[in-house]
Amino acid sequence: MQVSDRQFITGGEYIYYPAIIRDISKSRKSLQPIYEAFTNALESLDTVSAEKKITISIHKKTLLEDDDIEFSKIVLEDNGDGFNDDNFERFCRFKDTRKGFNNRGCGRIQYLHFFKETEFLSFYDSEGKYRKRNFILSKKETYLENNAIVYHIKTEDISESEQFARRTELSFNEPVNKKDFEFYNKLTAIQLKSLIIKQYMGYLCTHRNCLPIIEIIEFRDNEETEHLTIIADDIPAKDKKDSFEVNYIESLNSNSNIEYSNEAVEFSLTSYKIPKEKATGNEVFFTSKGELAQELNINFLSDSHHIEGYKYLFLLSSDYIDKLDSDTRGEFKIKTYDDFKKELPDLFDENNPKEIALEDIQENIGKSISVNYPEIQKKQEEQQEDINKLKKMFLLDDESLAKVKLTINDSEENILKKVYKYDADVIAKKDAEIKRQIDSLNSLDPNDEDYQEKLTEQIEELVTKIPIQNRTALTHYVARRKLVLDLFDRIISHEVKVKTNGEINESLLHNILFTQHSDSADESDLWVINEDFIYFNGYSDTPLSEIKIDGTKLLKESFTKEEERYLSSLGENRKIKRPDVLLFPKEGKCIILEFKKHDVNVAGHLNQINKYAYLILNFCDDQFQLNTFYGYLIGEAIEPRDVRAADSDFIEDYHFDYLVRPTKKVVGDNKNDGSLYMEVVKYSTLLKRAQLRNKIYIDKLTKNLKDDLGDCRE
Repeated sequence: MQVSDRQFITGGEYIYYPAIIRDISKSRKSLQPIYEAFTNALESLDTVSAEKKITISIHKKTLLEDDDIEFSKIVLEDNGDGFNDDNFERFCRFKDTRKGFNNRGCGRIQYLHFFKETEFLSFYDSEGKYRKRNFILSKKETYLENNAIVYHIKTEDISESEQFARRTELSFNEPVNKKDFEFYNKLTAIQLKSLIIKQYMGYLCTHRNCLPIIEIIEFRDNEETEHLTIIADDIPAKDKKDSFEVNYIESLNSNSNIEYSNEAVEFSLTSYKIPKEKATGNEVFFTSKGELAQELNINFLSDSHHIEGYKYLFLLSSDYIDKLDSDTRGEFKIKTYDDFKKELPDLFDENNPKEIALEDIQENIGKSISVNYPEIQKKQEEQQEDINKLKKMFLLDDESLAKVKLTINDSEENILKKVYKYDADVIAKKDAEIKRQIDSLNSLDPNDEDYQEKLTEQIEELVTKIPIQNRTALTHYVARRKLVLDLFDRIISHEVKVKTNGEINESLLHNILFTQHSDSADESDLWVINEDFIYFNGYSDTPLSEIKIDGTKLLKESFTKEEERYLSSLGENRKIKRPDVLLFPKEGKCIILEFKKHDVNVAGHLNQINKYAYLILNFCDDQFQLNTFYGYLIGEAIEPRDVRAADSDFIEDYHFDYLVRPTKKVVGDNKNDGSLYMEVVKYSTLLKRAQLRNKIYIDKLTKNLKDDLGDCRE
């Protein structure tokens, strides 16, 4: 290629660089141009017989006005082939693949995206002569106006008297935007070394015993301040290597029935055990040409787990991945089952190349890890037990768990999110089908001869679509109730850790049933006592003077002199008495709940609810006319004979294990008397009743699930 000095290398008639730069997206990795140059440097070392070497230098300068440090440039140097005539010609020709399928020259576009100018200085030998070539890569306006990104400065022979050392130097000067400048401004040699090791773990691990010299140097005002070298001790030794094949997908229908081709793709899986203090996590990566490309999410250990002080790195390589790699290196896509389904029915025609599925790769990696590392398999089994606990606790069904492809990396929260999202998607789909089915009923003509037959057919189809909505919503509802009952059980069984002075405080149970100082009965768990209670307006642990019904205060705004005297007599302020729970089911009625400590003899507090009923009857606002009361005194230390000794009107119900007083007069001082119905019941009795009610739902959900669901799920 004959090129004059001081000349733009134009794209010619068939290449328009402004469009090319726009079409190839900027990498999300701030170091991508450095990675591109490093990869090229590694490739250029293949023919070097002497000591191979790559040096990356970070140059910073001191600002005189405030003594701050500012990024100047980053320089990468290697002693590879250099830009001889053939290499320079390939560099100037966009997407020249003669060097190899994946050497398409697109990496240089990343140089343009990140830096305003990249200068190349290359010393090389050519047919026994020593030469020097100097050129610049840029997308500055003057370049693009000439449909060029390369400006050739000079290529010249070096006289024999000059000392020759084969080397190529790339200087990345002035980042294009502020964000990139800030990144490089903060970049240190130590950080860069760590990032290079991580990015090239595949190459470095496979070349651990024959590494080129890789130096990372930091300069300040052209004076060296840090000098690091990547050595074998920085790189984990290979632990094991395995291989497996993944068959191409021949066909796939909408029901996910897969047929595989006899042809397969071969993969190599190389594993490394890394001391936990040096590892970022337990990871599996695709590699492309020795570089880390994309991370895979498989059924593997979480990042926080280590086994005997080691974490694990698995590197997956294949010619299939190398060929799939895109113009933006390391960015490619392997289709999932869902991707295949979306592209049906044209996906498998003769014009489309055969492909493999990501799930099949993941499955094979999981099998390989389990076989080669029994200790990981054991840890996975332990974590699977945790998933099973969630399954039991939240009534998750096996089909949902299987469909969402859970991984060991998933936290408990993510597991639930994935399952619930899957259920929501299924419900949305079925709701849409139900809507279409109902709409189609309008198209039926009663005058048609087969009207009844069509109507029956559509109704039957509609009915089969409804159960999944009912079941999913009910599952979440029942699972939450199960958690509440389990916690309630642990508290009254003395298994809960949170206690007060070594005893269970009734506030624990109070807050489970209806959060103290709250007025949202519909969000409470009073269903444990009675299913109807959550539908009433109510207050928990709130002074009588602050309670409102439909915006109006429960107690009167003004009292007679005698009423005021009574309300504050004996040093008490009866207006701020706080029943544990007050509920107002409908006009004229009031429910009063009182909770007692686990070990308090309830018989000594039988008159407490009577007093609340008296206060409300006599001092409530006249518009409410509250005169019918229902009281529930709840504790655990209940001796029926003590209760009846204190109030002989109580009757013991042996079948349902509680005591009831059907009616008691509530004295009205200046109004008609009211009545009070009252029960004395144990926490444990309420728990048994609630558990029995919830068990009916659970049995319905879990018994003959497939028969119940029919063909609702696809």
